[in-house]
Amino acid sequence: MIPFQIDIPHHDGTLNSLVLQDDTCTVRFASSDGEEFQLTARGVCSLIGLRVQAGSCILSISVLDSKKIGELGNPYPDLLTTMRRASEDFEGALCVVMMSSYGVDLLVDCASVAIEETASGREVASFPS
Repeated sequence: MIPFQIDIPHHDGTLNSLVLQDDTCTVRFASSDGEEFQLTARGVCSLIGLRVQAGSCILSISVLDSKKIGELGNPYPDLLTTMRRASEDFEGALCVVMMSSYGVDLLVDCASVAIEETASGREVASFPS
């Protein structure tokens, strides 16, 4: 799977909430222009969250093959090392990576991912497709 960078104006957006229930992780965030989105990861095998706090500034959100996490560039070498070590044990097919300008860094190992615009319910992306 080729890494997918979410094509919405999320840079400098904000994390609104993160809920983990059973094997589902739901992340709500707002884009820089105020649109709200929901990312739902199902079949979660593992989750690593650093500095998770509502209001954190989002730099990027990517979805990629969980075994290819080592190919993801990252300006934070310590975090990338942690991610690479964790990915050796990943069981899911996909990995969601949310990086921050400051604040939250999130890594979710899962089976499927869906992203939708909250107000309209319009699906922005879904993996596997």
